[in-house]
Amino acid sequence: TEVQLSLELSGEGPFIARDFPTDIDFYNHDRLLGRYTTPGEFAEHKGKFTPEWWYYGQYGEQINVSITETGTCINGLETSAYTISDVQQDAQEEGFIKFKISCEDHSATKGGITLFGKRFGDYPQGIVMKVFYVFTTFFID
Repeated sequence: TEVQLSLELSGEGPFIARDFPTDIDFYNHDRLLGRYTTPGEFAEHKGKFTPEWWYYGQYGEQINVSITETGTCINGLETSAYTISDVQQDAQEEGFIKFKISCEDHSATKGGITLFGKRFGDYPQGIVMKVFYVFTTFFID
């Protein structure tokens, strides 16, 4: 009924570039789910879980991608008409779910991506994917 992807990320620019917007695209099986523009890198304070020895980008934003029967949302905003039925069809054809996170060369705001794991940034998690489904039991007399 739904697939959710949750992760912490920030943009990546020259040095520590707070004002360096980056377009980040999310795909499943090469089908665009949506684009999120991050304002830049975040380093004005140490991430809650970032080790003391780390001096680059310190934390990111938590991004939530949700695919339901009505379409795809990123952080609650509708970004595409790609539905859970599309996920099911692609997974059935390919045998797996294939998410991709990228910064495209043709993007208006080009930069990089910093992904934070459970021991870096402000959120103690890696990339988390949740798949929700309805389980039905049939009784035959």
